[in-house]
Amino acid sequence: ETTDYARPIVFAAQVGLQDPDQGPVLDDSWPAIVKTELPFWNGCDEDDRCLPDLSLQSTNDLMTRKQFCARPVQSRGVFCRHQGGAGAEGSLRVIEGNKRRMVVDVKLENRGENAYNTLVNITYTPNLRFSSLIVKDTSEIKIECNTDMKRNEKICNVSAPFMRAKSQVLFRLEFEFSRTIFLKHLRVLLEASSDGDEVNTADNFNEIYYSLKYEGDILFTRDSIPTRYEIKSELSLEEPGVIGPPFNFTFQ
Repeated sequence: ETTDYARPIVFAAQVGLQDPDQGPVLDDSWPAIVKTELPFWNGCDEDDRCLPDLSLQSTNDLMTRKQFCARPVQSRGVFCRHQGGAGAEGSLRVIEGNKRRMVVDVKLENRGENAYNTLVNITYTPNLRFSSLIVKDTSEIKIECNTDMKRNEKICNVSAPFMRAKSQVLFRLEFEFSRTIFLKHLRVLLEASSDGDEVNTADNFNEIYYSLKYEGDILFTRDSIPTRYEIKSELSLEEPGVIGPPFNFTFQ
């Protein structure tokens, strides 16, 4: 194979006496420096420049207004009877009352040459919590994410030291919805990068941004003081002062 003699990896070891005035001596004809080079080929044609072409695509499982209102029970609600225009439909997602997480399926491709130090940066809004990243296909590509406690960001290394030319990987991201932070929108930004010189970087970014509507579940409860009230048919009840204590209902 073609080797890269322009920028080989060099190892050098130098030896010498710690105290030349005492102790044994070295034969001055012996070499004091040992140097060796490790030539390598970066897999990118005949030069030392790699031209990868990373591309990101994603889908998610959030429900549109149309999908939500297609259910028989929800279709009778005010939210479904007053649907907005087509523009509002595209940017709006409905979070069902029992939904606890969001799933994002991602496809990462390298359409060019070898991509050294390939990274996927994942940032997300505070109403989401990163749960897991799972590689879906049987590819040899591995993805490892940092374990730093940095808030709302993950940096993941793809198939170190490089992602091969003309390869792809499918992986799934899972985010849990926060139970304490509720926003009217969510945003997930995926960004792929490498040490190579990419000609087209427009498809290295993939942004998921939606305004949100939450499905409410309101339960009416009633409490009364006193717990029981007896109504008698005697006319004396109509006389002032003999009605008894107030009877209060509390609805929540």
